[in-house]
Amino acid sequence: MKKILLLIALLFTGAAVSAENLVTNGDFEKKTRKWKGDLDAAILDGNGVGVIELHERKTQEFSQQFDIDKGVFEVGITFRYKLGENSACRGFQLICERPDGSYTYRDIKLKKKPGWHTYPWSFSRFEGFKDIIFKIEVRQGSGTIYFDDISIVSQ
Repeated sequence: MKKILLLIALLFTGAAVSAENLVTNGDFEKKTRKWKGDLDAAILDGNGVGVIELHERKTQEFSQQFDIDKGVFEVGITFRYKLGENSACRGFQLICERPDGSYTYRDIKLKKKPGWHTYPWSFSRFEGFKDIIFKIEVRQGSGTIYFDDISIVSQ
């Protein structure tokens, strides 16, 4: 019985440690604190969200640096996005930039259905660097796109 309880305790301890969000204020409850770039904050349905006002001729971006602990080989990145009513956007890129200027990116096509959509991405190309900048670059469009619940956790 003690072995089972110890195993359960270890599982919960490991889950709690690995579930720490490496970005600050990913839920935008503190407006845009710790985020850099073309991002504003708003309250939508009683919840803090990040807001990008889309432009037809230029891209918008926002970012935050996060640190990779020694021994971590992969992180899981998840977030939610939603297009505003009567809004259109060509999509966006997720970018993880290393201190030497190199980066890994993923092109995202937006889902046309209304409502919130969740996007997951596993990133493991740290190339030996500890400090990584996570960036979302939103392509041209019109209207508004919202972001919320941005999370980067060790896997």
